[in-house]
Amino acid sequence: SLESWRAYNYPHVTAVYWSLYRLGRRFRPARVRRHGWRWYLQRALGTAMGMWEHGGEVFPHEQQRVAGRAWSKVGNGQGTAQWGLMVGSIFESLLRDLLLEGW
Repeated sequence: SLESWRAYNYPHVTAVYWSLYRLGRRFRPARVRRHGWRWYLQRALGTAMGMWEHGGEVFPHEQQRVAGRAWSKVGNGQGTAQWGLMVGSIFESLLRDLLLEGW
């Protein structure tokens, strides 16, 4: 989506990549064939990191006033901690698997 500032979009995409990672990693033969499990894990991580970098409130009030025309540079998870995210628990599962894989 071109709406990268919408933090609530990220957990769902992360969940899909994480699920495909699990299918590729945990089953023999792998249930996924297009890419290996590492590719899906990398995409899940990249999506989660993208949420932190780009996601958040598009018009974070005072920050927008200060940033002026550079409002697109306002991100860093602004708004995600304040309101939470539906399916946000996926990040805990992703982090656990990243640690188990030694990433």
